Parts: sequence; structure tokens; C-alpha cells
Amino acid sequence: MPVSPGLLGYFTLFLLFWVVLFAVYKYFFVKNLSKKPNPVYKKIYKILRKIHPLFASASIILGSYHGYLMLGGFRFHTGSLIIISLIYMLLTFFAGKTKNLRTKWRSFHKAGGLVTVFAIFIHYFFPWII
Repeated sequence: MPVSPGLLGYFTLFLLFWVVLFAVYKYFFVKNLSKKPNPVYKKIYKILRKIHPLFASASIILGSYHGYLMLGGFRFHTGSLIIISLIYMLLTFFAGKTKNLRTKWRSFHKAGGLVTVFAIFIHYFFPWII
């Protein structure tokens, strides 16, 4: 039985929620609460850190497939903005492995994250704006 394209989109949104949760958790709990170490925070951080790249990669693949099923092919759409921003974030991650951007890639990655969240809102509330 084939999967519903709409359900696939919501599953991709679920994956992206966990991807974004890693950044939010890292900022609030790890940086702000590191003065009071708690082993539970550290365990949650390790889990989120491991699933972050896996869920982000799955989001690119499943989001592309969702768009292909919904539109009957690959066409430029508001969902394409999400895929483009996710690929940008993937490229910034790989750029961080180079010698020149080893320390600066995170700021580009964070900016890409904000663009991605904005693109998700545009796609959800105004899918046919483009």
C-alpha cells in the first residue's frame, strides 16, 4: 500500500521538529544550565546530537519525495525553498570540515536553520505563493 503524500509531509515535519529541537536544546540547556551539571541533560544532548544529522538527511530525501508525489514531478514550489535551505545547511556542514571554515561554519549553519524554519512556515501557511 503506497504512503499518502500528505502523511509523508507531516512525517518530514516531525523529523524537522527533532532537528530544530537539537539546536534549541543545545542553546538553552547545555549552554545556560552547564553551571549546574545534570547527567540527564547530558544524556538527552548525546541522543539529540546523534539523531540530528540522520533526521536532517532523511528530511531532505523524504521532503523531496513528498514534493514529487504531491506535484506529480519536480517543480519549483514553496517546498523547494525548504529543500534548498536544507541542502545549504548540509553544504555548510561539509564546509566546516575544510581548513578555512572550521570555526566559522556554525554561524552559517544557524542562519540556514532560521531560513529553513521561515521556509517551513511559508510552505505550511501559503503553499501556493510561488
